[in-house]
Amino acid sequence: MTTLVFTAPDAAEDVTQMRRALAAAAHEFQVTPAGREVRGWQGRTLGRRVGTSRLRLVSVASDRAGGRLWQGTALADTAVPWSVPRPRLRGVLDWTCGTPIAPNMPNSSTTPAVVGSSPVLDHDPGLPRIWWGDLHASSRALAVVPTDRVAVRQSWIDRSFRRFLGINPHRINSRTTGHADLHWAKLTTPDLDHL
Repeated sequence: MTTLVFTAPDAAEDVTQMRRALAAAAHEFQVTPAGREVRGWQGRTLGRRVGTSRLRLVSVASDRAGGRLWQGTALADTAVPWSVPRPRLRGVLDWTCGTPIAPNMPNSSTTPAVVGSSPVLDHDPGLPRIWWGDLHASSRALAVVPTDRVAVRQSWIDRSFRRFLGINPHRINSRTTGHADLHWAKLTTPDLDHL
């Protein structure tokens, strides 16, 4: 599943458009992208390093721009306590291109070393006990942040447990706040930071 959801969009023109939008945002922020491209969920995001920061593009069809998808980064930056390690939001550019794509560009500071190069960890990263303690403490701090956003719905659990795990789905009977897209390529070392 990972290889399908963290890949570039199928349409070559969408890939080109996203790269142009990222370059335009880099110019606006006066930064130079470097390193490899990193894709997010279903090809909707594109990120690249810019010095000690990361430039991230969220892209959807213009008629779907705005709302929850657009507000997530800025809302998290203000709602999540500073005790939870994460990049600091430096700025956001919102615009709609002449073609049906609309980028939202947070420029976040971050440390350069990630635990894994992809969402799937294929080696023992040898993380120290203190790192795991920091992850546990930041997860507990995040869990009490109030939100009305829902990332995992019962319908998804019903489909996915049977399809990917071959077991009957569990019923959701309580919820807590968490990072909806936390994986190894979004965690840093030697100091914990969430990308």
